[in-house]
Amino acid sequence: MSPCGRIHLALPYSEPLKNWLGSLVDVQILSFEVGSAKPSALFYEETCKRLAVEPSEVLMVGNSLKNDVVAAEAAGLQARHLRLGERLQQTLRDLLQG
Repeated sequence: MSPCGRIHLALPYSEPLKNWLGSLVDVQILSFEVGSAKPSALFYEETCKRLAVEPSEVLMVGNSLKNDVVAAEAAGLQARHLRLGERLQQTLRDLLQG
């Protein structure tokens, strides 16, 4: 099984979200650490390098259709649009399970 990674997160939110997600992700890759942000192809390329996987093995899940879905798919990643709201936690669980 490939590592599960969160792709993008702004510095102020990294610790609270890390605590909230706990062990649901194996690897965190943050734009401020990479030095490039979505929708840059460089960000997605560096993400795949750090995960040591091919782009087609990565599932990008995000709430921005442009930055998280369209840009990720253009870089060769799989992508799903996360619609924020009251079902956020259930949506994340569903995506991680299968």
